[in-house]
Amino acid sequence: MDKTVLLSEKPADSAKIFVCLKVDHVEEITLKEFDIIGRKSSKSSANVQIKSPIISRRHGEFSLKNGMYYYRDLDSLNGTYINDVMYKKDSNKSPVKLKNGDVLRIGKRTAASTNANSVLIIFMNVVANETVWTHISTQLHQTADAVEQLDQEIASKFGAR
Repeated sequence: MDKTVLLSEKPADSAKIFVCLKVDHVEEITLKEFDIIGRKSSKSSANVQIKSPIISRRHGEFSLKNGMYYYRDLDSLNGTYINDVMYKKDSNKSPVKLKNGDVLRIGKRTAASTNANSVLIIFMNVVANETVWTHISTQLHQTADAVEQLDQEIASKFGAR
């Protein structure tokens, strides 16, 4: 039986993101007061670097203000979807206040699917306890397993002709 997990919106001094690059890999990163996320490269000035061609060298920034985290796209080529709403620097949107469980997506695929053309980032305020971390990690891995199984079924039914 699934447990109900309450997520706190209390101010925090740090947060974590769970980065899903592909169905079999989830990376946990602890954010600081100010972090720039970007593509892993020797030319990147981002301090949070992710190995994916879909991410710009300086894609977006996470910042902590008054105990709350915000995200702002840094005029990246592909933009950033936050809970399926597109945000780009040139869209005149101010930094977005992040809440526990917000899904940031970079790329063209849906949030339920990850591949080389998509990166998913789940934001979590560190105020959440270890039960929440375990729950989120389990959910991410179950979702990844389900997507992988679906991809295999599609390939077997509609594979090369």
